Amino acid sequence: MAIQFDCPYCTATIRVPDNAAGKKGTCPQCQTKIIVPTPKGPPEESPPSPVVSAPNFLPAAAPPTSMPFIGMPSPGFAPPMMMMPAPMFYPQPDGPVADVNSDDDRLAKARAARKKREAQKRKMIWGGIALVVVITGAVGGFMLINKNKPNPLSGDLTATLLVDGKLEPAKFFRDEIKIDSELLDAALKQLEKRPVKLLSERMRMQIRGGADGLQISLTPGQADLIAVPIAQHKNLANWSKREGGKLADRHRKELAQTATEFVQEWIEADARGDKKPDFGRFHDELGLTSLAMGLGSEAVAIINGVEHRCIAEQSGALYFLLPQGTKRFELHGHEDAKGRAVFTGRFKVRVTEVDSIKKSKKTEEMEDDDKPSESTKDAFGRPAANDPAAAGEMRK
Repeated sequence: MAIQFDCPYCTATIRVPDNAAGKKGTCPQCQTKIIVPTPKGPPEESPPSPVVSAPNFLPAAAPPTSMPFIGMPSPGFAPPMMMMPAPMFYPQPDGPVADVNSDDDRLAKARAARKKREAQKRKMIWGGIALVVVITGAVGGFMLINKNKPNPLSGDLTATLLVDGKLEPAKFFRDEIKIDSELLDAALKQLEKRPVKLLSERMRMQIRGGADGLQISLTPGQADLIAVPIAQHKNLANWSKREGGKLADRHRKELAQTATEFVQEWIEADARGDKKPDFGRFHDELGLTSLAMGLGSEAVAIINGVEHRCIAEQSGALYFLLPQGTKRFELHGHEDAKGRAVFTGRFKVRVTEVDSIKKSKKTEEMEDDDKPSESTKDAFGRPAANDPAAAGEMRK
């Protein structure tokens, strides 16, 4: 008698003796560890060929002349079908083995788990695609809406040409300059006698010392002083009121550091006897930044693609020094290297002409002795309020 079964992994036909039922072994073809099944029915008769028994359960291949014929029964003659000898079965006493009787369930579970993973993967892929489509559509719709939406900080403005106009100075109080008190006192006294003058074709800037700190004044050169009133446009006025203080606060600490560096460099230059030190970098970093700290720190005039920064923000107006004879220009926000601007305004500005400006007595005295006004009492780093008469009145 013999037990014949198929390997559940490679389907090779294996024949072993009856006494191998329930024992462990290795498939001779795929080398998988399996258990020999126990026959459920009565044992079938072994073929005429002898079977080799223990210990290796190796069935002997029947000689060609004694091979059984397997086929469909017929009344008189069954067509012979030659059966190949079963591969040898090698017992494997130790180690984990596969149970033939439960293999079908394991394979079914593995296939089900694989199908579930594949379904989840497809779901994630399609979900990601749907999310990208939704986000792209939302961004595109937002950009389209904003593209068609008018800019609230845009429109037409009117500017005034100030003939012989003069700006009020900005002031840094001494307690904001972080230098030894004695050295600072000596430097401020010397700067009062010998102020630093930074001259250019468009403007004349002066940094003068005093008992209470530094004072920065500016007068126009070969350029037109033009004032753009902020209050004439409601949205512009609201933006300046809301954001101007934040911009000024952002610059205060930087300006305090710059003012300290200016005094330190002046002391060093004076100690080595340098009568003409180079203070050029303080023209913009200290001078213009201190005069225009709110909206003025971000606003620029555009003429033929060239930017002209705001030189001062005083008495509710932005002041620019522009090429002589300028009639029109655009007022934009300054863009950084990435094309971003804090102030997003886009205004078209028309310049109106005036014949002359009446000067106050104080303005005339300042021009005579080139001394700063003692009435400037504004906080550190902020432009002092203009004397209304200093800016002038339009002659009708």
